[in-house]
Amino acid sequence: MKKRLHQSAWLVCMLIGLHSCSTSYVSQSQKKAEKLQSKDETAACYVELNDGTIREYKTLRLVTSPFTTPYLLADGKTKYKATDIKAYQNKDHYAISQRTFITGRKTHVATETLPGFAVRIIKGRLNVYSKKYVNGQFAVDEYYLQIGKNGMIQPYSEELMSALVKDNTEAYWFFTNTGFKSHMPEKLKTTAKMYNGEQYMTRN
Repeated sequence: MKKRLHQSAWLVCMLIGLHSCSTSYVSQSQKKAEKLQSKDETAACYVELNDGTIREYKTLRLVTSPFTTPYLLADGKTKYKATDIKAYQNKDHYAISQRTFITGRKTHVATETLPGFAVRIIKGRLNVYSKKYVNGQFAVDEYYLQIGKNGMIQPYSEELMSALVKDNTEAYWFFTNTGFKSHMPEKLKTTAKMYNGEQYMTRN
């Protein structure tokens, strides 16, 4: 077990090193691939209304403009504002409203999703969400964690992550015994994937 854990840590060190040398194009491609993997497979596009009703569509597009409040356009004709829905899925990702979160910064930033919504970037027993907020002049990512589909969505912290993954020896060891504070997103994502049972190739 220790050998496997050390191999996993070595692999992530190598991945982080490669990541720091990658171009922004590769980074964006990886993010897009993660979001596509985190979608629900049962439907292509849908919105979940505040009362729980699900409405499916062929297309669901985010519309942004300097002169209007961002909204979703379903099948080219039906508009949904952020306050109209609890969650939605389009061809790019699954996103959920910050109104469902336990706590966290309120945001009105709209770049890749509706303002006040978080995109699910990892799906499984442990779900990870990413939400943008403005830190001074820049939009930065804030992360949230959820156990199961109906669990509480809580802001990421090292203490919370440790508590959530403590029943998985490999994920817990990796998270609590490796550094990479300057690469927190990679460490968080790798831990979540290990917890969800994804396999990592290691050298013998």
